[in-house]
Amino acid sequence: ALASRLAEEAAEATARLLLSALAAQFPALCRHHGSAEVVAVARAVLPELLREPEVSVRVSPHDAEALRQEIGRLEAGLAARLQLIPTDAMARGDIAIAWQDGAASRDGAALWRAVAEALGSAGLLDAAAMAPAAFAQREMQDVG
Repeated sequence: ALASRLAEEAAEATARLLLSALAAQFPALCRHHGSAEVVAVARAVLPELLREPEVSVRVSPHDAEALRQEIGRLEAGLAARLQLIPTDAMARGDIAIAWQDGAASRDGAALWRAVAEALGSAGLLDAAAMAPAAFAQREMQDVG
């Protein structure tokens, strides 16, 4: 019984350590792989908007070039109706697509909040990593 309890405690401590490491690295992952995430969302959403009269896409200036290349692969009529808006208001790896009756987005901070909530409720993530500002603070430190 003692060995079983010790093994369980060790496994839980290892899981907490690994998840805390993920929490610390998540902003860097978004920064380094953000353009690929933006392009993946664009590939999934934009071709479905062929009939939309206007489409606006907001991304970080750091991800704009990768998205411009992807837009160049779109059907010419859609590409002509699409407005790409690079803005510092968007974090690297985030994208906001809007059209007349809808919208789609990828928001790294919201993704982290959902992960942190799920892991925190299971006791697998410490309070510092779960704090709402934790992701944004690390993102700003990472960029700076």
